[in-house]
Amino acid sequence: MSKLFLILSIAERPAVIYRAFVMCFLGIGLLASCAESSTPMLAPTPSPRDSITPRPVASIARVTLPPTWTPTETWTPLPPTLTPTPTLIPTITPTPNAAQVCEQFSLFSAPQKGARVPYDGRIAFSWTGAPADAEVRLAIWHRQTNQGILVQWPSNQSLNMPVEMLYLDDTGIYDWQLSLYYEALGDLCAVEGWFTRLRPTIPTPSSPETSTAEATAPD
Repeated sequence: MSKLFLILSIAERPAVIYRAFVMCFLGIGLLASCAESSTPMLAPTPSPRDSITPRPVASIARVTLPPTWTPTETWTPLPPTLTPTPTLIPTITPTPNAAQVCEQFSLFSAPQKGARVPYDGRIAFSWTGAPADAEVRLAIWHRQTNQGILVQWPSNQSLNMPVEMLYLDDTGIYDWQLSLYYEALGDLCAVEGWFTRLRPTIPTPSSPETSTAEATAPD
């Protein structure tokens, strides 16, 4: 019914409108045909997924080892162990205290206090237990003039040392002191005493009668 209604309405329109409508359809068809002829036909481009290069298949074959095969162990020798050289530390001998030194040192021979020593006589000192790193010192001085001598002996465990009176200048009373000497501690274990040096003896001249009698005595 709709198509028939359209045809009847068109037939009733004037001729100008009909021609214009026909020309419009013809123009649209002509443009469509020109567009199709001017556009080139492109060949379809294969996508990367379409061209797949087959990967080479690795051939894995199992190897059967002989029953008597035993793997050989390989070892690398260890480097020689270096023995560290010990660092030598110098041994430091501690300095003993005064009590330890004097406990070992002993003076067992010396002039008695107040001893009377001849003018050309001697006195003697003997000791034991003197440390090896100490000195033995003997000081003798006149009580009035303070003049005297100082004798030093090297360290010895035991020693007997005489002192001649000829080293002294005067006669009279002399004081003496014997001790151990350390550089770090000074004088230790001092023992003191005193003696008297006598005057020289003058020989008494003999009488003339005695000399004559001795000279004329018969054989």
